[in-house]
Amino acid sequence: MQLFGEYHYGTEIIELPTPGNNYGNSPALPIVENEHLPDEEMLAVSTDTQFWFRWITGHQVILGLWNILGNELSHNVPSSDEQSLNRCIQMFKASSVIFNYTGSCPHDFYHEKIRIFMSLFHGGFSGMWAADYRHIPRLIQKITRATTQPEMQAIQQELKKAYEDSHLTHIEVAKRLVPEGESLLKKAKKEGLKHKKIKKTHSMIYDCFFLIHRNSISKEVLIESLDRRVEAIVTDLEKTPFLPPLHNSDAIKTLQKTMAMIKKGIATKL
Repeated sequence: MQLFGEYHYGTEIIELPTPGNNYGNSPALPIVENEHLPDEEMLAVSTDTQFWFRWITGHQVILGLWNILGNELSHNVPSSDEQSLNRCIQMFKASSVIFNYTGSCPHDFYHEKIRIFMSLFHGGFSGMWAADYRHIPRLIQKITRATTQPEMQAIQQELKKAYEDSHLTHIEVAKRLVPEGESLLKKAKKEGLKHKKIKKTHSMIYDCFFLIHRNSISKEVLIESLDRRVEAIVTDLEKTPFLPPLHNSDAIKTLQKTMAMIKKGIATKL
């Protein structure tokens, strides 16, 4: 198989533009030279390494999708484009797959490895610190509430449903991993943390944890980085079982269709 990272199920730093900023032409970070290693070496990797890869790389893909979605959705305000909204719908479908993939680790692994590490990064570590998502709900609201021609109203509602389905999937995964429903942020506030608003430093801590480097990269570099990670995830899904509700084949098809739409449509537009 094609190696991602320095070893099977290794992680890499991903570069993302700061949300709302224009794309630039900064050179991409060097990546590990690709090597071909026997598939049996992949199967010999510990489950801890595999689930850590899923948590970090899965989040990088979600953040990359949100970054592209933020730009794409902003192009649909005040007027909407059918092809553009179809791409957005597909990206939300892909994010639902990635939420399930990222959170496919056992409950014990999450609490003993992931959650404790996040709490050491910051006692109130929170998904609300994800800068790439922050403007998406507002943009969805603007698009779906806009007065448009009758033929666009159906696709606007389809967009709203895809967004809500993605959000619901995120909540369901969180409930499975934290059935008691107490996030690190809630726990920290209960213990006396004064956290009134999200600061820039919170988003920087979040980026640091998920190996995000903000840079004024080109759209081509962003899409290539996202594509490499989706390929690595597809390889993982082809080799190892995936938890319900999606079967491996359905998940793979959704991810591959999403990247094809991004490369065909957005790559020539953003």
